[in-house]
Amino acid sequence: INKHLFHLDKFLPEVASGQADVEWFDPEDYPQGCPTHAREFDAMFINTTTKIHVKTLPDAGRLRFIGTGSAGFDHVDTVHLEQLGVAFSAAPGCNARSVAEYVLTAVLTIAERWGETVSSMRIGVIGAGHTGCAVQSLLESFGFSCVMFDPPREEREGQPTFHSASREELMSCDLITLHTPLTFGPSHPTFHLLDD
Repeated sequence: INKHLFHLDKFLPEVASGQADVEWFDPEDYPQGCPTHAREFDAMFINTTTKIHVKTLPDAGRLRFIGTGSAGFDHVDTVHLEQLGVAFSAAPGCNARSVAEYVLTAVLTIAERWGETVSSMRIGVIGAGHTGCAVQSLLESFGFSCVMFDPPREEREGQPTFHSASREELMSCDLITLHTPLTFGPSHPTFHLLDD
């Protein structure tokens, strides 16, 4: 278990009951980010400091599961894991409330510095998943107006379930906050979403 996943062992019933052993690792001890002996374990729990790809994990050995304690997983080559037969899971929404509270604090600080009132500011939220929706909900509960931008969600769910603002509406906002995964795909990539 990556040492940065505080008390994760307390949430694993197999460990608590003595049915499984745990070894903690510090990713800083491994320049490539992944323990060189990872293949000796049945499962590995990581965060974004541990990079999983063909060079860091060329073969699976005993390894059958990798879980990341983060919502994003661009640090993991999921195609490579699938080829190795290693199951993978991320933690979408795990820090949604914390991120929302951070964004609210930042927006309130900026509003004060700019001499703006809460009701006069419009905030653009890119990404309407767990985190983006938590940000919207908290900002609106404080009186901010939010514009939600998530064309892929609109395509998946369709109107009236979800309506994404236009790019023009988004760019007319006073502030923009991004809550998307890093994607490079042909449809709606988030890489270079706003500019280079």
